[in-house]
Amino acid sequence: MEIYFRNEREFSSYQVTSLQQKHSLMNSKYERGEYGEAVNYARTLIESTCSYVYHELTDCELEKTEGRHTKSGYYIGLHDMIKSCLNKLTALMEYPEKVQKMSTDLINLVDIIGNIRNNSATSHGGRHAAISTRKSETRFIISIAEDVCMMLMDLLHERTILEKDNAIGSVINMDGLKKYDDAFQSENDFLTKRFLTSGGIIYQVDLTFNKKFIDQNIDSEFINDHILDYLPDDIGVAKLLAKQKYQYHSDRQDRDYTVSWVDTIRELLVYVSGL
Repeated sequence: MEIYFRNEREFSSYQVTSLQQKHSLMNSKYERGEYGEAVNYARTLIESTCSYVYHELTDCELEKTEGRHTKSGYYIGLHDMIKSCLNKLTALMEYPEKVQKMSTDLINLVDIIGNIRNNSATSHGGRHAAISTRKSETRFIISIAEDVCMMLMDLLHERTILEKDNAIGSVINMDGLKKYDDAFQSENDFLTKRFLTSGGIIYQVDLTFNKKFIDQNIDSEFINDHILDYLPDDIGVAKLLAKQKYQYHSDRQDRDYTVSWVDTIRELLVYVSGL
């Protein structure tokens, strides 16, 4: 059966905690018939995605760098958020001059979502009656919001050089790997590496060490180095979750990672996950 292009990759494949939460809330509000709230979260999802992508590209906060200073802190409107984010991404595209023209229309589209949200019943109070969107209109709006955010995240992951090849959260590099459905694997007598993916994004790496070649007590640092190859460089100190399970957190990626293992007679099985 031919795969429909919209199902190739889901937004939830990008394991970014703060974005996942807003995406989930947007969908749940829609399913409950709370259409004004769904539109509200659609706008919030775009804002959060723009901030995330901008920070990944520049290591700077979008609001602080591109916005203005107010008494309550830094502020930037949705129009300038999407515009600034797209400007940073344009240089990474194959046809920047054509994409620049398309970006103008995209910015206008995002502006419309923002305006609809501002007129919704959930945005803020006012003396005039708010206009609520209907189901079909809401579905159209949140679909556009999701597609805009997907495009930004796809460009970030596919057009930038990630800090590590085939790390958790990166697009799979299939060179030298065998494909097993949504998993990819390399193996030799010493170590088998298995990459589990969703929509082409790695969410877990399974490492199987042959105990004929290692001693867990002696080679623990060597094993740990292999594990760290698939985690961000800024992870903090490990937090013990269970007897053979640890959790790490990356501030830059805004994600938690777990490392667990199973010790058998012949093998040491290590599971590195970004879920």
